[in-house]
Amino acid sequence: MENCQPSGSFKSRGIGKLARKLKEGGCQQLVSSSCGNSGVAAVCASQAIGIPCTVYVTEGVQPACLDLIRDNGAQVKIVGSSYNITEETALKEAEKPGCGFLSPYNHPEVWAGNSTLVDELKIQLPSKPSTIVLSVGGGGLLLGVMKGLERVGWQDVPVVAMETFGAHCFNLSVKATKIVSLDTITR
Repeated sequence: MENCQPSGSFKSRGIGKLARKLKEGGCQQLVSSSCGNSGVAAVCASQAIGIPCTVYVTEGVQPACLDLIRDNGAQVKIVGSSYNITEETALKEAEKPGCGFLSPYNHPEVWAGNSTLVDELKIQLPSKPSTIVLSVGGGGLLLGVMKGLERVGWQDVPVVAMETFGAHCFNLSVKATKIVSLDTITR
């Protein structure tokens, strides 16, 4: 029931953990990049720890998502038609003193937070699952689940990673055996 998380998605787990770590390190302003859900999680995390947040989003983010981010107190900056441009801009902003970059997927704290899904499975299920099926965007959920499976001794549980055609950079990366970025997300 990840839809019951403060942001409405699993992203609260990892992004919330990273936000707390950044604040503990002296961060006074969070900066994030998003195509939607992670921006909502970033602003929820910033509210929870009491520091401001700016969320950089790609052009074409759903208006309802933008409203959720703004209504919860974050400043929104729409930058670029591709996520790569949006993330580069946010990373540059996060270099300013007192700022911290709240990665939606590419940080060990995000993976550790997302791995807590597996801890809950271990507690709640009578036995290990036969298979785990999950979605892949940036890969933070997949890495977190893999780390969680390893931690609880379930490395043999198969994981099926699904992604939307048009945003299928994970599939292309696996085929190319290197990281592949898409110029635009078409779906």
